[in-house]
Amino acid sequence: MVGRRRAVRVAALTVLLVLTGACGDGEGDGDGASGATATAGDDRPTIAFLSASASAASLDALRDGLADLGYEDGETIELDVRVTDDEDELPAIAEEFVAAEVDLIIGGGTKAIEAAKDATTTIPIVMTNSGDPVGTGLVADMAEPGGNITGLTQASPELAPKRLELLKEAFPGLDEVVVLFNPDHPTTKLAVKELEASAPRLGVGLMVSPVQAEVSIERAIAEARAAGAEALVVLRDPFTIAAARLIASSAEAAGLPAMYETRNFIDDGGLMLYGPDLADLYRRAAGYVDKILRGTDPGSLPIGQPTKFELVISSSAAERLGVEIAESVRLRADLVD
Repeated sequence: MVGRRRAVRVAALTVLLVLTGACGDGEGDGDGASGATATAGDDRPTIAFLSASASAASLDALRDGLADLGYEDGETIELDVRVTDDEDELPAIAEEFVAAEVDLIIGGGTKAIEAAKDATTTIPIVMTNSGDPVGTGLVADMAEPGGNITGLTQASPELAPKRLELLKEAFPGLDEVVVLFNPDHPTTKLAVKELEASAPRLGVGLMVSPVQAEVSIERAIAEARAAGAEALVVLRDPFTIAAARLIASSAEAAGLPAMYETRNFIDDGGLMLYGPDLADLYRRAAGYVDKILRGTDPGSLPIGQPTKFELVISSSAAERLGVEIAESVRLRADLVD
């Protein structure tokens, strides 16, 4: 049963939306029209955010998306943001949100969404980014997710072959690539399978190097280099995000050009990335929040796909590595110092 306090808050908001003629579709109206009307005191819906991987830039994008639709923290909503460095803390935080009878939970990343899913089957959950929501069992179907979960995917497994393809294009003589990943994360396992399937087509030999502790990263990369690896693909999850600086420095020490998924790795010294614009996904998640607070069943809202992608190369990292990246890739990339 949904808590009475939460039900009353949502009912109050819905009545006000009807009285003001608010309307919306999909991921929000897109015209800046307010989907929220200020309510007094405890009538403000409470939105909880949970993640072990969200960056400050992504959170800013989420707040901007909510504000564009009229949802201002402390005025029309109460926003409770929890970002932890330890993904093992996620289940307890999710349980805390459920006990507090929040109106909606936003999950940043697969692990956070899993924790929220395990904690509640009634409170709506919006995903800002999940690697593969169907493959990891978060939802039943992309078009009709069912249950209490909807939102957006960053399509990590599907994009993994594209990263390998770009790495090969950037370094045409590339023969052997090592994949660094955390085997405890459900999405990375799927991405490894996609890479193994695409490597023969690209004429690349693939090594896999699972790592679960920071103390093993430098050794794993050095051993892969000694075994003939010429480049590195790093799969993103909370563990590798936290170890980004160590991974980048270890790859550089081994002389391995590396391909990453998100901007934080470049900020920590990495060479290049290809992936969805996470800030855009977080901003679009606000549209799902808006629809659900208006009364739409989350299980009826199709899962959104990335529409904006970025290819970024760090010129300073390339200089430190002493590598020359093919012009066809450089011309398509955003170059950063």
